[in-house]
Formats: sequence, C-alpha cells, structure tokens
Amino acid sequence: MEVPWDSDGLDELFFYSRIRVRQWMDEKVLALVIEGHLGADGADGELNSVLIKAAEEPVRGVVLDMRKVTHLSSRILPALVALRQNTARKGGIIAVVAPSERIDRLLTLVGMEKTFYITQDPEEAYSVVRKVSQRMESVDE
Repeated sequence: MEVPWDSDGLDELFFYSRIRVRQWMDEKVLALVIEGHLGADGADGELNSVLIKAAEEPVRGVVLDMRKVTHLSSRILPALVALRQNTARKGGIIAVVAPSERIDRLLTLVGMEKTFYITQDPEEAYSVVRKVSQRMESVDE
C-alpha cells in the first residue's frame, strides 16, 4: 500500500529558501510533506505559519512527513505544541514520519516523543491516523 500523498496531487504551500512544504488532505487526515533545512533564514517562521494554519483544519489526524527534512530548528517547537493541543482537543493524533536521528533527539529532549506517534513508515503513520480518526467519529455518533 502506498500513502495517498505519494501519488495524489499535492498543493504546494510554499517553497522558501531551502525548504518546501506541500499539503494533501481528505475529510479525516491532513498530510504535510516537509522537505529541506528548517533552520534557514525565515524558514522557521514560514513553517510556524503553516503548522498554526494546519491546527485550524477540520481534520482529526495530521501526518507530518519529514522523510526529507535535514534540520529542524527548535523555534518550530511552539507551533508543534499548538498543533498537538488543537488536534488532541478534537480527539485526534499526529504522526511524524521518519524524523532523522537529530530531529528525533530534539523531540525526545523536549518530551514530544510521548505526544506524537513516531514511525519510519509513512503507510503505518497514515493507517494509525485514519484509525484514530474513524474511532473518534464513531464515538461522536
């Protein structure tokens, strides 16, 4: 099985300096495909804006596909926390795909490995996020 954002059209949110963010969304899941060096001048501010906007989307699950992220600035952490809080309020979950060892260490250092589902497999991330979203839908009914 492949994840939909690998084959389905992605909306280009921005291409700034040394980073690129694209988005895929259905009625339950928002996937943000993030690429590049997220410590570049101004890049963290742009990504913060994208993450804050993502928190407002009417979905219960978010997948942050970070397979091609080479560096993550700690200035992104407040936006990740806000995204997690808003998603949790909706009964949802955030999965992070393939963070590098360096990014995984940063998330662990600030205790975020306990609040995100972290996996190397994008199919697993998508499956887990969809299942949680569907389970919460049935609870609401």
